[in-house]
Amino acid sequence: MKARSMLFTLYGDSIQRYGGEIAAQSLIAVMGVLGFTPQAVRAALVRTVRQGWVQRRRVGRRSFYVLTPRGRLRVVAYEDLHVEVPRPAMIQRLCAINQSAGTWT
Repeated sequence: MKARSMLFTLYGDSIQRYGGEIAAQSLIAVMGVLGFTPQAVRAALVRTVRQGWVQRRRVGRRSFYVLTPRGRLRVVAYEDLHVEVPRPAMIQRLCAINQSAGTWT
């Protein structure tokens, strides 16, 4: 799976349900556990911002990302096409990150 596809999967499965915004470093940590390099995550974020799917908000030196209305439509359309399948390995990894880091944002 490509980093951009996983980015949209995470937004649809988790990030949208918990406020819709995530810090870049938190996203890099989560996707790192799933096997993506920081460079791949950053490249996916830059591409999705450039294409209008995601919007960046800066607070000091930190960057936060949220889906644009266009991006939300894409996530909803994707969810409508696919049956939700439990992903136990992914859920366990995300829970481990959440416990060790304390938070995603």
